[in-house]
Amino acid sequence: MSNPTTGALWQENTLSQAWSCTKGIVAFILAILADRGFLDYNERVIKYWPEFEQNGKANITIGVLFSHRAGLVSLGRQISLLEYRDKWPEIDRMLAAAKPEWEPGSRYMYHAYTFGMYADAIVRRVDPKHRNVSQFFRDEIAEPLGIDYYIGLPFDQNHRSTKAEYTSMLRLFFSTVVFRPDRWLWLPEALFRSRFQDSVSVLDIYDDMAAMEDPELRSVGLASMVGFGNARSLAQLYDYIGNNGSVQGKLLVSEKQMGYLVKPATCGVPVIVAPDFDFTVGLIDASIHGRKVVGHNGYGGQSGLADLREGVGLGYVTNFNSQYADRFDPRVLDLTQAFYNGLAKYKSMEGQ
Repeated sequence: MSNPTTGALWQENTLSQAWSCTKGIVAFILAILADRGFLDYNERVIKYWPEFEQNGKANITIGVLFSHRAGLVSLGRQISLLEYRDKWPEIDRMLAAAKPEWEPGSRYMYHAYTFGMYADAIVRRVDPKHRNVSQFFRDEIAEPLGIDYYIGLPFDQNHRSTKAEYTSMLRLFFSTVVFRPDRWLWLPEALFRSRFQDSVSVLDIYDDMAAMEDPELRSVGLASMVGFGNARSLAQLYDYIGNNGSVQGKLLVSEKQMGYLVKPATCGVPVIVAPDFDFTVGLIDASIHGRKVVGHNGYGGQSGLADLREGVGLGYVTNFNSQYADRFDPRVLDLTQAFYNGLAKYKSMEGQ
């Protein structure tokens, strides 16, 4: 059901919050800006944002910042989504003044919420029209390509969205670390160090994810997690990555920038705490059923992926959120296996 309260069923165009799958869209946006010459992954951030130099950040590059290696996991205090929307100049100053939690580039840790905030700050500066991430995506990707996905859900689209069931952060913590003996070495970091706690509590919804049922909060275009779409829209997007940046003659990302999207940037770099996927500049680098994929997972089991060998995009969204945030949800594994079985059968029939 798309709404467990009313009993409403999923429809072809039902939307659901895909959470951190939206981070993957940031990777597309950065690649487009790089293709147009407005951004360079190897340039220092201060080239585009001089105020960013504060507190030892002078040498952080765009590539380091968006591969979770910069150490900028918190803002120093908790904020609300409405504050993020309505007090951008203050948020921008906080981002510029933030102090890295470790030597930038030397380690990596998932920038749960700040990832999308820094993306917003960079895109607003380098885009000639000074659009935020949400508007840039709408103008340059979603509308031209017919992608039914929103960073910040417009009020007039809220009726299409699901009502969700949420997994608590405590359950996620137990699933991610406590019930995983291979990860017990991370317990001191997760329990006693400030970095992990600060990274997941940047927003005041930390203890009440159900607050995201509020249309006002859903409308805030934070590219870390306020993304609404369906499995089809994610699959459409990642089809471009699976096909080297181009589908049916429409070029989204050049071959040059594709290199940054598919090449791991964290290989050999120590991870501080889960999730411990390898990251490219903006995407995760992983395998599923023994196949290399790049893309991004989201809270509750969501996934948007590209299979580079088969040349396909894959998408999964749900409103029944599970504890599988740092690895592939069993539902994703089952459905992708069924897809690959069908694909193998199709290819064998095609060859007859």
